[in-house]
Amino acid sequence: MTSIAETKKEIVCRLLRVGIEQWEAEAEAKLILGKVLDQRPALLMLNAFKTVSAEDTATIQEILTKREARVPVQYCLGQTWFMGLKILVREGVFIPRGDTETLVEVTIKLLKKLAMRQASLAEIGTGSGAVSIALLKSMPDLRLIACDISATAIAVAQENARLHGVHDRLTTLVGDWRQVMPKELDGIISNPPYIPREYAETLQPEVRQEPEAALFGTDTDGLGFFREIAQASATHLRDGKGVIAVEVGDTQAVEVGAIFLRNDCAAVDLHCDVNGLPRVVSALRQ
Repeated sequence: MTSIAETKKEIVCRLLRVGIEQWEAEAEAKLILGKVLDQRPALLMLNAFKTVSAEDTATIQEILTKREARVPVQYCLGQTWFMGLKILVREGVFIPRGDTETLVEVTIKLLKKLAMRQASLAEIGTGSGAVSIALLKSMPDLRLIACDISATAIAVAQENARLHGVHDRLTTLVGDWRQVMPKELDGIISNPPYIPREYAETLQPEVRQEPEAALFGTDTDGLGFFREIAQASATHLRDGKGVIAVEVGDTQAVEVGAIFLRNDCAAVDLHCDVNGLPRVVSALRQ
């Protein structure tokens, strides 16, 4: 039997040995302990000298064995946190990142500014459903259609929608968005794959375990999906009018904005994430 504090120290040490940075190891130790012990981080500190049961210790060891093999901690735990919401994830499903919260925040501001609180939106490449669910939780009159080529991702998105009580306002579609996404929409949102394929070997081992279809963009510059979304928006938005918001990779914002301008979009804006980097491009069709 060891204390919570001692167990945390062991977790951090083991993660450091496999090349995980100190700050990340500390954060992951709290996530692992919080999940296994079903406690919030503040309670972990208050209960630091309480012992961890043999059963919980065994569970922690199982998680650590996977994590030492550089399986993403989110897959090890079966969950992550996004916009303050617990989001279930599993292998084969793209893991939502904190950066993507900017996409949600920008979309909410746009819809409120344009008096589109009852809009019908479609999300291309929903993955776990994190973005759609966060939007639905924030805007009770909103309805969303979530598309993904992965049946596994759609199953997880449905599970998350039920978990957060928004399943009655979320329609999920499996398949290529170009074929399954309906028309007569008020808006399109997406965090599409945008990493150029040539950068594959530079990615962290954890990232390379996520589905390739959710990571790598088309065309040599990785911007192919943005070109397709910009072109398709003319036919999928109601009367060719509506709002578009997409997440982009580092250094891609200006070129993605230009793509939308070349496709007859107006009011193109770049929005920064919490680190001050341009992370979201929004546009209007009028």
